[in-house]
Amino acid sequence: MSTTTKRWDGEDLAPGHYIATDSEPWLRDAATGEDVNLAAFEAAAPRTPETVDVDCECEWSWFPGAFAPVNSDYGIQACDSCDTYEGDLETAAAIAAHLTTITGKTYEIWYEEMTRA
Repeated sequence: MSTTTKRWDGEDLAPGHYIATDSEPWLRDAATGEDVNLAAFEAAAPRTPETVDVDCECEWSWFPGAFAPVNSDYGIQACDSCDTYEGDLETAAAIAAHLTTITGKTYEIWYEEMTRA
């Protein structure tokens, strides 16, 4: 098995290609190439019991259907309880689109790809 850092193009990963174990997709500012620290956005959008599905694992997340940041200030993971998004990459795309409406910037989705020979 090998891993490669790749930019997601919005298409399904090829057969035998996966997001690497123990990693999550992250966002990069398309203009600067800098990774996006999601902790700043988490603090700016607190959720309250009135705005969440209390039966869901992601009930306190700042972005419904996702955990971000997760395992670092950059990682993005889909909530497996509510299945709002198909997977981690689609969740990252939704967060990127949301952040674009806030900041006016364009974001790219990056991930560590693992292939099995």
